[in-house]
Amino acid sequence: MCEFVCKEINYWCPQRGGTVDLDYARLCYTIGNVLIALHDFNDALEMCNKALAICEKVLGKEHPDTAASYSNTGLVMLAMMGDNVGALEMCNKGLVIHLKVLDCQTVKIL
Repeated sequence: MCEFVCKEINYWCPQRGGTVDLDYARLCYTIGNVLIALHDFNDALEMCNKALAICEKVLGKEHPDTAASYSNTGLVMLAMMGDNVGALEMCNKGLVIHLKVLDCQTVKIL
């Protein structure tokens, strides 16, 4: 099922630039979170990587949505591969961006 959903998303939402890209990135991010909850980490990582690439391209590397995508990708890396080093690197990138572009009081660290 998840493979079918991923293929459909890729077919119907090609990257075209601007708001279409951002809508696609949000969709990939959301589907990635659903796939994480379903423990389908391979497809989740694919969706998270797509969302991250689009956010970097359209919003830039220092945008809060890009930061969230870094963190999400890191969490999948940790769950899927047990890649503590890679996951920590991605999550740290997200945290650094949040601390840089947002008021520090809006960032909550669990």
